[in-house]
Amino acid sequence: MRENKDFGVRARRVSGDELGSLTDTFNEMLAGIQARDVELSEHRQNLEGLVATRTEELSARNDAM
Repeated sequence: MRENKDFGVRARRVSGDELGSLTDTFNEMLAGIQARDVELSEHRQNLEGLVATRTEELSARNDAM
């Protein structure tokens, strides 16, 4: 996970003690990071679309002047 920045990888739980609980919590953290990354990617794509649209509008306005 660290080398590839793949937050879809999960740790395998091997015990039911404190280490097992830690593994579950770690995996929940990874799921949160993965969800955040997806949301940020969607926002970035939306913003890029808005910038492209606004740039076209400004170009058309400048041409009209």
